[in-house]
Amino acid sequence: MKTFSAFLLVTVALLSYVATALLWDINQRYPVAHLVVALIGLGLLAAQLRESVNWKRITALAVASLLTIGFTWWTFSFSEYPENPEMAAVGTSLRTQLAALSLPDQDGAPVAPAALIAAKPVLFVFYRGHW
Repeated sequence: MKTFSAFLLVTVALLSYVATALLWDINQRYPVAHLVVALIGLGLLAAQLRESVNWKRITALAVASLLTIGFTWWTFSFSEYPENPEMAAVGTSLRTQLAALSLPDQDGAPVAPAALIAAKPVLFVFYRGHW
Protein backbone atom coordinates (compact mmCIF):
# COMPACT_ATOMS: atom_id res chain seq x y z
CA MET A 1 0.00 0.00 0.00
CA LYS A 2 2.89 2.36 0.76
CA THR A 3 4.31 1.79 -2.72
CA PHE A 4 1.00 2.64 -4.35
CA SER A 5 0.62 5.76 -2.18
CA ALA A 6 4.09 7.00 -3.11
CA PHE A 7 3.46 6.31 -6.80
CA LEU A 8 0.13 8.13 -6.53
CA LEU A 9 1.90 11.09 -4.90
CA VAL A 10 4.25 11.39 -7.88
CA THR A 11 1.41 11.09 -10.40
CA VAL A 12 -0.84 13.60 -8.63
CA ALA A 13 2.03 16.08 -8.25
CA LEU A 14 2.73 16.05 -11.98
CA LEU A 15 -0.89 15.97 -13.12
CA SER A 16 -1.85 18.80 -10.78
CA TYR A 17 0.47 21.12 -12.70
CA VAL A 18 -1.26 20.21 -15.95
CA ALA A 19 -4.67 20.69 -14.30
CA THR A 20 -3.80 24.14 -12.96
CA ALA A 21 -2.43 25.17 -16.33
CA LEU A 22 -5.38 23.89 -18.37
CA LEU A 23 -8.41 24.27 -16.13
CA TRP A 24 -7.68 27.49 -14.30
CA ASP A 25 -5.16 29.05 -16.68
CA ILE A 26 -2.56 29.34 -13.92
CA ASN A 27 0.85 29.03 -15.52
CA GLN A 28 4.12 28.78 -13.72
CA ARG A 29 7.32 29.22 -15.61
CA TYR A 30 9.01 26.57 -13.47
CA PRO A 31 6.74 24.28 -11.42
CA VAL A 32 9.12 23.88 -8.49
CA ALA A 33 6.49 22.84 -5.93
CA HIS A 34 5.18 20.09 -8.20
CA LEU A 35 8.66 18.76 -8.83
CA VAL A 36 9.54 18.82 -5.13
CA VAL A 37 6.44 16.77 -4.27
CA ALA A 38 7.26 14.36 -7.12
CA LEU A 39 10.82 13.98 -5.80
CA ILE A 40 9.46 13.28 -2.31
CA GLY A 41 7.31 10.53 -3.84
CA LEU A 42 10.35 9.14 -5.66
CA GLY A 43 12.28 9.15 -2.40
CA LEU A 44 9.48 7.23 -0.70
CA LEU A 45 9.47 4.71 -3.55
CA ALA A 46 13.24 4.27 -3.28
CA ALA A 47 12.92 3.76 0.49
CA GLN A 48 10.28 1.08 -0.10
CA LEU A 49 12.55 -0.61 -2.61
CA ARG A 50 15.40 -0.67 -0.08
CA GLU A 51 13.16 -2.47 2.43
CA SER A 52 12.43 -5.35 0.09
CA VAL A 53 13.02 -5.74 -3.62
CA ASN A 54 10.17 -7.04 -5.74
CA TRP A 55 9.07 -6.45 -9.30
CA LYS A 56 6.08 -4.22 -8.34
CA ARG A 57 8.29 -1.78 -6.48
CA ILE A 58 10.90 -1.77 -9.22
CA THR A 59 8.21 -1.11 -11.84
CA ALA A 60 6.59 1.65 -9.76
CA LEU A 61 9.93 3.38 -9.20
CA ALA A 62 10.92 3.06 -12.87
CA VAL A 63 7.59 4.41 -14.17
CA ALA A 64 7.50 7.25 -11.63
CA SER A 65 11.11 8.15 -12.45
CA LEU A 66 10.37 8.21 -16.18
CA LEU A 67 7.27 10.35 -15.60
CA THR A 68 9.23 12.83 -13.50
CA ILE A 69 12.16 12.98 -15.91
CA GLY A 70 9.83 13.38 -18.90
CA PHE A 71 7.77 16.04 -17.16
CA THR A 72 10.87 17.98 -16.14
CA TRP A 73 12.33 17.78 -19.64
CA TRP A 74 9.04 18.85 -21.22
CA THR A 75 8.58 21.73 -18.78
CA PHE A 76 12.05 23.18 -19.19
CA SER A 77 12.29 22.52 -22.94
CA PHE A 78 8.88 23.12 -24.46
CA SER A 79 6.91 25.29 -22.07
CA GLU A 80 6.98 28.64 -23.80
CA TYR A 81 5.14 31.62 -22.49
CA PRO A 82 4.59 34.32 -25.12
CA GLU A 83 5.66 37.78 -24.15
CA ASN A 84 2.93 40.36 -23.89
CA PRO A 85 3.27 42.74 -26.87
CA GLU A 86 1.73 45.55 -24.82
CA MET A 87 4.51 45.45 -22.24
CA ALA A 88 6.53 48.62 -21.97
CA ALA A 89 9.98 48.70 -23.48
CA VAL A 90 12.89 48.17 -21.14
CA GLY A 91 14.56 51.39 -20.15
CA THR A 92 11.53 53.69 -20.20
CA SER A 93 10.72 55.47 -16.99
CA LEU A 94 7.58 54.81 -14.99
CA ARG A 95 6.39 58.36 -15.57
CA THR A 96 6.67 57.83 -19.36
CA GLN A 97 4.78 54.56 -19.19
CA LEU A 98 2.02 56.05 -17.05
CA ALA A 99 1.50 58.99 -19.41
CA ALA A 100 -0.21 56.70 -21.95
CA LEU A 101 -2.15 54.71 -19.36
CA SER A 102 -5.78 55.22 -18.38
CA LEU A 103 -7.42 53.13 -15.66
CA PRO A 104 -11.01 52.98 -14.41
CA ASP A 105 -11.73 54.24 -10.90
CA GLN A 106 -14.16 52.65 -8.45
CA ASP A 107 -17.10 54.15 -10.40
CA GLY A 108 -15.79 53.09 -13.81
CA ALA A 109 -14.75 56.58 -14.95
CA PRO A 110 -11.36 56.70 -16.73
CA VAL A 111 -8.54 58.23 -14.69
CA ALA A 112 -5.09 59.12 -15.98
CA PRO A 113 -2.50 58.11 -13.37
CA ALA A 114 -0.08 60.73 -14.70
CA ALA A 115 -2.50 63.46 -13.59
CA LEU A 116 -2.71 61.94 -10.11
CA ILE A 117 1.06 61.70 -9.81
CA ALA A 118 1.46 65.36 -10.75
CA ALA A 119 -0.90 66.40 -7.92
CA LYS A 120 0.36 64.21 -5.03
CA PRO A 121 2.13 60.95 -4.19
CA VAL A 122 0.24 57.91 -5.45
CA LEU A 123 0.29 54.25 -4.41
CA PHE A 124 -0.64 51.73 -7.11
CA VAL A 125 -1.90 48.32 -6.06
CA PHE A 126 -2.08 45.69 -8.79
CA TYR A 127 -4.35 42.84 -7.80
CA ARG A 128 -3.35 39.72 -9.68
CA GLY A 129 -6.65 37.92 -9.27
CA HIS A 130 -7.04 34.29 -8.25
CA TRP A 131 -4.05 32.19 -7.29
